[in-house]
Amino acid sequence: MKNLSFVSGCIACLSIVSCQNNNGDTPITESLTSTLFIDDECLTKPASLTATENLLVIANTSKCDTLISFFDRNGNNFCNTLGKGKGPMEAMWIDNVQYCSNDKSFFTADIINHKTFKISEEYLISPYLTFGDLTQKVDNNASQYVPTGYFGILNNGYLIASNGSADGMFAILSESGQLKEFIVPFPDKNLTDNKLSEIANIRLYQPQLRISPDGSFAVASYADADMRTFIYLDNEPIKHKKIVDAYPNDLYLIESATDVIQAALTPTSFFYCLSLTVSNKYAYELYCGMTTEQMRELDIVKETTQYATKTVRVFDRDGNLKRMLELDKWVKAIAVTPDDKYLYALGESSADGYYILKYEL
Repeated sequence: MKNLSFVSGCIACLSIVSCQNNNGDTPITESLTSTLFIDDECLTKPASLTATENLLVIANTSKCDTLISFFDRNGNNFCNTLGKGKGPMEAMWIDNVQYCSNDKSFFTADIINHKTFKISEEYLISPYLTFGDLTQKVDNNASQYVPTGYFGILNNGYLIASNGSADGMFAILSESGQLKEFIVPFPDKNLTDNKLSEIANIRLYQPQLRISPDGSFAVASYADADMRTFIYLDNEPIKHKKIVDAYPNDLYLIESATDVIQAALTPTSFFYCLSLTVSNKYAYELYCGMTTEQMRELDIVKETTQYATKTVRVFDRDGNLKRMLELDKWVKAIAVTPDDKYLYALGESSADGYYILKYEL
């Protein structure tokens, strides 16, 4: 999680704004009450969550010796795996753990060591693909893939990954690591400021990327733009839909010594997505929708120096906003079960330390 010293994070939302979905229907607004699922004594330094019908999987921060923890449906920790390090069965940092229901396995990637791993139903780790040089050439032209940290595995064994070059927001990689294609163009820089350099414009749209457990679709949401990209993975060729409600605003332009214009967010820039989780039918976005200036006045942010919110937006596969969920606690990461029955949420306070809540949907 980003702390207050960073300007490119997300912040908390105090109120729900009435809005309509793409079909013109007003989404249902609901208030949810939590039960404590796991308290601080059973947690190390959790960063993100993944849920199945029977398990909760926690990706821990790189400050921990073990990066993945498994908990059963009663909140009991029964397995810790993937040690931190540079060895063949170790990783330095992971963003998230993906659940693949087709073979009941788990997938994760270490962008620092250029490695990916699969964890079997028996909780045994095996290396899936190790990259030497993640910058690849396509058809001998100038296109290149620049990894930015988010990976997912598709049903056919291919990988989808966020990309930091102008060729496209996402890259599709084969099982052997060969770059197959780019998908989803970046928004034109004229939509924010035409003085921006190409790389500055790209950095405004670095996503959180999550894939449905059945592997049929993926969703990307963004911190600095109120934008969602739905990627339909069971189509050939892959299709996508981009929904934009707001582009990055109030940017401060910085001219470097090489005359390259970079951008910094300002106190009046808005922040949107803090966490993202996807079931087989819906995308759940932990939504912020406030400026840095407003965020700094929140007691929970002053207390923990961590961004948090209480609002979850629920979208269907077509990108229609269907529900607005108001949680009873400040949280900073969420995970939904594949069947949409339960939502888990990670929070932190000075009094309670880390805690994981469970909400019935």
